[in-house]
Amino acid sequence: MIATRAARDLFRTVALTCVLVLIAAIAVWWVFFGASSRRISAYFDQAIGVYAGSKVDVLGVPVGSIDAVIPAGTQVRVDMSVDRSVSIPANADAVVVAPSVVSDRYVQLAPVYVGGPTMSDNAVIPVSRTATPAELDQLFQSLNKVATDLGPNGANANGALSDLLTTMAANLAGNGQNLHDTVTELSRLSSTLDSNKAELFSTVDNLAKLTTTLADSDASVRQLSQQLADVTGFLAGERGSLADTVSGLGSALGQVQAFISANRAAIKSNVDNLASVTKVLVDERSLWPNGQFPTTVLIVRTQFLQQHPATVQALIKGELDAVEYEQSDKAGAEAAVNDQLKQLTGKALPQAVLDRSFSEIQLTLDPLAADFPEKLTTPPSLRFGSRN
Repeated sequence: MIATRAARDLFRTVALTCVLVLIAAIAVWWVFFGASSRRISAYFDQAIGVYAGSKVDVLGVPVGSIDAVIPAGTQVRVDMSVDRSVSIPANADAVVVAPSVVSDRYVQLAPVYVGGPTMSDNAVIPVSRTATPAELDQLFQSLNKVATDLGPNGANANGALSDLLTTMAANLAGNGQNLHDTVTELSRLSSTLDSNKAELFSTVDNLAKLTTTLADSDASVRQLSQQLADVTGFLAGERGSLADTVSGLGSALGQVQAFISANRAAIKSNVDNLASVTKVLVDERSLWPNGQFPTTVLIVRTQFLQQHPATVQALIKGELDAVEYEQSDKAGAEAAVNDQLKQLTGKALPQAVLDRSFSEIQLTLDPLAADFPEKLTTPPSLRFGSRN
C-alpha cells in the first residue's frame, strides 16, 4: 500500500514536471519567436513547389517563413510567420514566385507598406487576392491546343491556313525594305508623340472640355442646327430668285464698269472739284466774323423792282412769314420742311439729322450787310450773284 502510494506520488511529480517544462518551452518560444512574428494565412488555388520552411519576401527581402502548407478542399492554405517589425498593408496580396524552373518557390507579399491600416495577427488573405505562376504542363497544354486548332484537324482542315501563309509570303516577297521603312517611321512617330505628349494630352483635354461644353449646351446646339436647317431650306426654296438677283447684280456691275471706263476723265474731274468744294465748305465758318455768314439772301435789281413791285412784295412777305413761323414754332417748321423733303425725294430725314441741321442755321431778317464788301473779295467759288 505504501509502495503504491509512493509510486502514485512519483507519477504526479513527473507529470507536473512535464507540464511545467511544456509551459516553460511555450513561454520561451513566445519570448524568442512568437512575440517577434505575426501569423498570416493565405489561400491559393494551388501551391506547387511551396513547402514549409520556404521564405516569405517583401520586395525581394526576406521578412518571414512558411510554417505549413495544408490542403483545404479545392484550395491550399499556407500559414506564414512574418516579422512584426515589418508593416504589411491590410489589403496586401500574396503571390507565389518561381525564381527558376527547378528552384523552390517563395511567397511575395505586395504592395509595400506606405501608410494606412496594417495586417493584424492571424489575418487571412482570401484566394481572390492570391496568385500562382503558370506551370510548364499548363504552357505545354496551351501550346498543344493552339497547334491542334491550327493543324489539319482544325483551322487548316481545308488548307485555309496554308493558303493564308502562302499569300502573306507572296505579298511580303521583295517588300522587306518597305516593311523596314514602315517600322522605322512608326518608331519615329512614337518618339515624336512621346516628345510632345504634354501638347497631345492638352489637345485631348481641350477636346474633352469642348465635348463637355457641347453636351451641356445640347439645347442651344439643337436650336442652332434647326435654325441653320431653316435658313438652308429658305435659300433652297428661293434659289431661283437668288439666281436672278445675282445675275442682275452682275449685269449692273458690268454696266457700271462700262460707264466708269467711258467717263473716267469726267468722273475724275468731278471728284476733284467736289473735293475742292467740300474743303471750301469745311473752311467757310472760319472766314467770317463770329463764324456767321448768310447762305441765302434775297436781292433784286432796281429795274426788276420797278417793273414787278407786287412780285417783290410777295417774296418779301413770304420771307417774313417763314422767319416768323420758324421762330414761333421751331418743331412745326422742322416738320414742314421734312414733309416737303419727303414729297420731293420720297424719303424723310431722320429726326436726329433734322435737329442737327436746324441747330447749325438761323433764320433772320438781317442779311449781315456789313459783310457784303468782304464777300466781293472772296474767291469766285464763294462769291454769290456771279453768273456766266
